[in-house]
Amino acid sequence: MERVDALCSCHANSSHERPSPVPSELLYLQLASANIQSREADHAASHLGKAVGIATLLKGTKYHGERRRSYLPVELCAKHGVSQERHEIEPGDDKDCTDLCAQPSDGMCDVVLAVASVAKNHLDEARALAGRIPREVRARV
Repeated sequence: MERVDALCSCHANSSHERPSPVPSELLYLQLASANIQSREADHAASHLGKAVGIATLLKGTKYHGERRRSYLPVELCAKHGVSQERHEIEPGDDKDCTDLCAQPSDGMCDVVLAVASVAKNHLDEARALAGRIPREVRARV
């Protein structure tokens, strides 16, 4: 994922369509190391990796917000009223920090819920594929 300097400044669907590829790549590596060649397993690993990547993004949201960085979609933030102006505070300033430093706003909660829903959809898709994956392969994915 791109590194972003201000909260909510990445493109609308980047976190949904391009979470970090690392979780998926690690799952592919596990499959390859076990000499498993299954289109369904690769597809499930892709969805599972996306779910893990998005969950990791959300887990780090407060940390990144405190450092005036974000990987959340800007259009989604705008839709839910998460203001970028609140995130342009200089370090050491005695103004409010960000929506993420204290109690998250309702808008921020809505953004997080929307992004988490995408992760859940990927997880559900991976689970749906599990029935088509051989039993010995399922343990790897």
